[in-house]
Amino acid sequence: MLCPVLLVVCREVCTEAAKTVPLAAVGRFAQGLGVWGPRPGWMCVVGYDGDQAVGYACGALLAVGAPWWGGLLAGVDPNTVEETGGRTYALSELMVGVPWRMTGVFKQLYDALLEGRTEERARLLVDQRHPKVRAL
Repeated sequence: MLCPVLLVVCREVCTEAAKTVPLAAVGRFAQGLGVWGPRPGWMCVVGYDGDQAVGYACGALLAVGAPWWGGLLAGVDPNTVEETGGRTYALSELMVGVPWRMTGVFKQLYDALLEGRTEERARLLVDQRHPKVRAL
């Protein structure tokens, strides 16, 4: 079952982008959450300002043989991209509402999600065309 608060944050963050980027649509997000939610290690943290959700971060373990790296890296040692089911924690979503951007909420959510994780690495894929997001 989807957490309604995640959809509220997503709607605020993605409504404008969804006009030109179909993958940013709330329905597409809800579909993706339905896929990620049941995965081993799935966890989500939500940040609040009073009673209002301001953002969230969620992710899960990459399964053995997960195609996460497919087409993203070239000329890399195959052992680097081999998934064991416990090697990589993949952040599937990290969203912060507009009024709370550039306030440190992104890092607080990121840190809270990864606190206590024991995997060898954590990964968040970003669109390289968005340098501000990439820099974070």
